[in-house]
Amino acid sequence: MIIQGKNGCVCLYWRDLLISSMPLGRFKLEDYMKESEKFIIESMTSQKKNIKEIVYYTKKYCEIIYNKKLNKKKLILMTILIFNCLYYL
Repeated sequence: MIIQGKNGCVCLYWRDLLISSMPLGRFKLEDYMKESEKFIIESMTSQKKNIKEIVYYTKKYCEIIYNKKLNKKKLILMTILIFNCLYYL
Protein backbone atom coordinates (compact mmCIF):
# COMPACT_ATOMS: atom_id res chain seq x y z
CA MET A 1 0.00 0.00 0.00
CA ILE A 2 1.40 3.39 -0.96
CA ILE A 3 1.09 6.06 1.73
CA GLN A 4 0.98 9.61 0.38
CA GLY A 5 2.09 12.63 2.37
CA LYS A 6 1.45 16.27 1.55
CA ASN A 7 4.77 16.33 -0.40
CA GLY A 8 4.45 12.89 -1.97
CA CYS A 9 6.12 9.71 -0.77
CA VAL A 10 9.22 7.58 -1.02
CA CYS A 11 8.60 3.98 -2.03
CA LEU A 12 11.31 1.46 -1.24
CA TYR A 13 11.65 -1.68 -3.32
CA TRP A 14 13.88 -4.69 -2.84
CA ARG A 15 14.28 -6.92 -5.90
CA ASP A 16 11.29 -5.26 -7.59
CA LEU A 17 8.92 -5.82 -4.64
CA LEU A 18 7.42 -2.85 -2.79
CA ILE A 19 8.53 -3.17 0.82
CA SER A 20 7.75 0.23 2.25
CA SER A 21 6.08 3.51 1.44
CA MET A 22 7.01 6.55 3.52
CA PRO A 23 4.96 9.74 3.38
CA LEU A 24 6.82 13.00 2.84
CA GLY A 25 5.45 15.90 4.81
CA ARG A 26 6.49 16.19 8.43
CA PHE A 27 9.51 14.02 7.57
CA LYS A 28 11.65 14.77 4.53
CA LEU A 29 13.86 12.42 2.54
CA GLU A 30 16.86 13.96 4.28
CA ASP A 31 15.44 12.93 7.67
CA TYR A 32 15.30 9.30 6.59
CA MET A 33 18.82 9.51 5.18
CA LYS A 34 20.16 11.05 8.41
CA GLU A 35 18.81 8.07 10.34
CA SER A 36 20.70 5.77 8.02
CA GLU A 37 23.91 7.75 8.50
CA LYS A 38 23.40 7.63 12.26
CA PHE A 39 23.05 3.84 12.08
CA ILE A 40 26.32 3.51 10.13
CA ILE A 41 28.27 5.73 12.51
CA GLU A 42 26.92 4.01 15.61
CA SER A 43 27.63 0.58 14.14
CA MET A 44 31.18 1.49 13.27
CA THR A 45 31.96 3.09 16.62
CA SER A 46 30.05 1.15 19.27
CA GLN A 47 29.84 -2.23 17.49
CA LYS A 48 33.35 -2.00 15.99
CA LYS A 49 32.05 -3.05 12.58
CA ASN A 50 33.66 -2.08 9.31
CA ILE A 51 31.64 -0.90 6.34
CA LYS A 52 31.84 -4.27 4.53
CA GLU A 53 30.32 -6.04 7.53
CA ILE A 54 27.57 -3.44 7.82
CA VAL A 55 26.67 -3.78 4.14
CA TYR A 56 26.74 -7.60 4.38
CA TYR A 57 24.38 -7.73 7.37
CA THR A 58 22.17 -5.04 5.89
CA LYS A 59 21.69 -7.06 2.70
CA LYS A 60 20.91 -10.16 4.76
CA TYR A 61 18.28 -8.24 6.73
CA CYS A 62 16.73 -6.87 3.53
CA GLU A 63 16.52 -10.41 2.12
CA ILE A 64 14.71 -11.59 5.27
CA ILE A 65 12.21 -8.75 4.97
CA TYR A 66 11.81 -9.44 1.26
CA ASN A 67 11.02 -13.11 1.90
CA LYS A 68 8.50 -12.26 4.61
CA LYS A 69 6.78 -9.76 2.34
CA LEU A 70 6.86 -12.20 -0.58
CA ASN A 71 5.23 -14.88 1.58
CA LYS A 72 2.64 -12.36 2.81
CA LYS A 73 3.78 -12.60 6.42
CA LYS A 74 2.93 -9.72 8.71
CA LEU A 75 5.68 -7.16 9.25
CA ILE A 76 5.66 -5.14 12.43
CA LEU A 77 6.25 -1.40 12.32
CA MET A 78 9.72 -1.62 13.87
CA THR A 79 10.79 -4.05 11.15
CA ILE A 80 9.68 -1.60 8.48
CA LEU A 81 11.39 1.32 10.22
CA ILE A 82 14.65 -0.60 10.39
CA PHE A 83 14.34 -1.53 6.71
CA ASN A 84 13.74 2.11 5.83
CA CYS A 85 16.82 3.13 7.74
CA LEU A 86 19.05 0.43 6.24
CA TYR A 87 17.82 0.88 2.70
CA TYR A 88 19.98 3.95 2.10
CA LEU A 89 23.17 2.02 2.74
